[in-house]
Amino acid sequence: MKSTQDAENEARDFWQSFLTEEGETMVAKSMGGWKSGPGKDDIAWGVIALTSHRFIYREMVSEKSILGIRISSTSSERKKREAMELVIPRASIIALYEGPKGFFARLFGPPFPLFKLSWNEAAEGGTELQRTESFSADPGSDILPALRGLLA
Repeated sequence: MKSTQDAENEARDFWQSFLTEEGETMVAKSMGGWKSGPGKDDIAWGVIALTSHRFIYREMVSEKSILGIRISSTSSERKKREAMELVIPRASIIALYEGPKGFFARLFGPPFPLFKLSWNEAAEGGTELQRTESFSADPGSDILPALRGLLA
């Protein structure tokens, strides 16, 4: 069993590696998921980061331990394919929709609350399409306040 200090060191090393790989400044980060379908279990778990230039979601396909939490894709189909990644330029983000808040939402809602992010992306013919996807994030993380600040 890992100690709290070991888990904190592992998390720090993971995020430092992520920053080095991306080559950008981290603004906010969280464990979370991308709601990839209509079912309540259709969440692809991974990491969410807001950097100086982009919003990044990266699925964690293989089993890993981050912050002392075991992350594993339960679907054998997900284990057979490459991890999903979604990269959105910060300048393209146009809206943040948050789910219900308050006592009952925390009591009866999901442990990682859902939010929707909307952005413009290029389409064929030089036009732009608005796209909206649902995500979930650790409520104790700084990702939602950072997104709110970005759109204020």
